[in-house]
Amino acid sequence: MHYKCGEKSFPTFKQALKYSVKKKCQEVTFGGCYILPYNINDPPDYLSKPPVPSPPNKFPVAPKLCFVQTIYTKKRLKKNALSYKIWMLVWKDSGPIYYNEKLSTMFKTRFLKEINFYRQLHDSPPLRDSHKYLSASAQEHANLLAKYKTLFYWGSSQFGTVMGSIKSRYTSFTMKIWYDEIKDHDFKKNHLNTWSEEFTAMVWKGSKYLGVGIASNGDDVFVVLKFFPKGNSNNQFNRNVKKIIMSKAEK
Repeated sequence: MHYKCGEKSFPTFKQALKYSVKKKCQEVTFGGCYILPYNINDPPDYLSKPPVPSPPNKFPVAPKLCFVQTIYTKKRLKKNALSYKIWMLVWKDSGPIYYNEKLSTMFKTRFLKEINFYRQLHDSPPLRDSHKYLSASAQEHANLLAKYKTLFYWGSSQFGTVMGSIKSRYTSFTMKIWYDEIKDHDFKKNHLNTWSEEFTAMVWKGSKYLGVGIASNGDDVFVVLKFFPKGNSNNQFNRNVKKIIMSKAEK
């Protein structure tokens, strides 16, 4: 099969069509058959094959390599059907997306929403983000972490602090990773544990306000949560960190 424009032959229709536009041919043929009369001034339907429809959008859980680096440890993504269900409720319209500064407000809003879903499971009241100084402190802390590209404590000791760094493409999984520390928390002993301290801070019943700070440096995103009143206080875990209320989990 070959295509012809004027006296010149082409192996593909696309090449013949481009040549016809350039040379103002009035028809393109293939073999000996006349197939395409047209006015050169009319716009073409298209100059290439129409795009193949995209497959349905599916939101896979991030790879096992996904982790949040905290000061002392790496916290990795775990299999947890309940937290994944909540993650889907919060992120279903976007899925895993790269973080950038233009999306900062969106990420902060969804982090708060996701945390409050987790708190509800443990009979803790929702946090509010109306404490302006708390929010400003969290953002300033995140800016400093990104500037120096390392993790360190900063700010008022009256606030509880959770912080970590994660690769940009996995930022939307940050709260899920921290909540999944529930699998490392011993509810019988119910005390401060390096492997579950982010989880217990997030669901701490006595906390009322949340400030969220996010800043990036290259592909690293630094996330800071500030809580007030602060959680993870010794001898108060039984009152503030409850097991999952199954009736709430089934909703």
